[in-house]
Amino acid sequence: MELDIEGAAYEAVDQISKLCDIPSSGILAGGALGSLIWDKFSGNKSIINDIDIFHITQTVGNFSNYFYPNDEKLDYRHINSTLTSDYYLIVSTNKEGLLNNVYYNTKNNSIEMIIKSFDINCTQIGYDIATKKFFWTKEFAEFIESGNLKVSNLSTPAHTSIRLLKKQDELNAKLDYDELIICRDCLSSSLYGITTACFGNKYYLLYEKYKNILEKYLIINEINEKDDINSNFLYSLKSIGSVSYNIKDNNINNCNDFLFFKRNIERSDELSYHIWLNLGPIYSYDSYIDCIPNNEDITYIKKLIEVFPKSTSNLKGLSLSKQIKLVNNIKNIFDAKIALALLDNKKLSPDIIIDEGLKLILELSVRKYSNEEKYMKLYFN
Repeated sequence: MELDIEGAAYEAVDQISKLCDIPSSGILAGGALGSLIWDKFSGNKSIINDIDIFHITQTVGNFSNYFYPNDEKLDYRHINSTLTSDYYLIVSTNKEGLLNNVYYNTKNNSIEMIIKSFDINCTQIGYDIATKKFFWTKEFAEFIESGNLKVSNLSTPAHTSIRLLKKQDELNAKLDYDELIICRDCLSSSLYGITTACFGNKYYLLYEKYKNILEKYLIINEINEKDDINSNFLYSLKSIGSVSYNIKDNNINNCNDFLFFKRNIERSDELSYHIWLNLGPIYSYDSYIDCIPNNEDITYIKKLIEVFPKSTSNLKGLSLSKQIKLVNNIKNIFDAKIALALLDNKKLSPDIIIDEGLKLILELSVRKYSNEEKYMKLYFN
């Protein structure tokens, strides 16, 4: 029987409206909404600590550096998603009773970007107040069905390890401590995309509450004054012992590559591992492999994404068979120079039907690119 998540979500919003005055716009997202939906299906009585509503203050092109919040309420917030190229930057909060208004700058006005950046599956749901539409991830739906808490974004492994235990208590949900091992190993790896392992008194008290469990994986240290990057960051978490993980040999470039690898590749079959090592940047979901490719196709696409990185975003999201179909279709119709320019600069459908008219249009659309030296070198036959 399929669960009616949307129906439960509308009921949750109605409950929230009785707890606080919901504004006319913004994104209601995260723990409170997710918890009330979980209550509907589990019979649990959740604790609502605060109700987060996100408001865009400015749309910007790029952020030049990472953001260290000056408010402990923000010290676990994710400013980016290494699952995508999207970013958002929290600039301030305003707490009014249970209502916590979060103001942020972004390069992409997307609810999906916000909810995919949340660290635990039980929080990955959002509600666009103005349009009255809900958005949730596959991971959130899996949590509602199973009650199993899992890391969904590994950008803050130190905070997430503590939050997992807090959510287990509050939601009366299930937690496999392998999730804590994933946090520990990620934290020890110094991978790109980890926001911070530092925090203030709020998380120190939570660490102490769950110390009997956490001390098996992570140890807390006071930050020396000379090393303090922010006066509100008084403590840091470090991995217990020396945890070594061969990041480079496993094609892991950031914290969420690591999470995907642990979930889908580490204990998988030989074919999945081989394809991951060659096509990791465009191997982005668990059902990606839907064919048995030949070595020629793998070699070509591997070189393509290595030499022309923009092609990665144009192929990502397609299954392996559709990536192969698209690449072969383009390189068989166009000469090598035009084919490379198209794959590097255009996001095309693998089912595209290219007649003579469309062929000419596509050639003209990339002619200004195809004369660039990188395409003139003709890396591929």
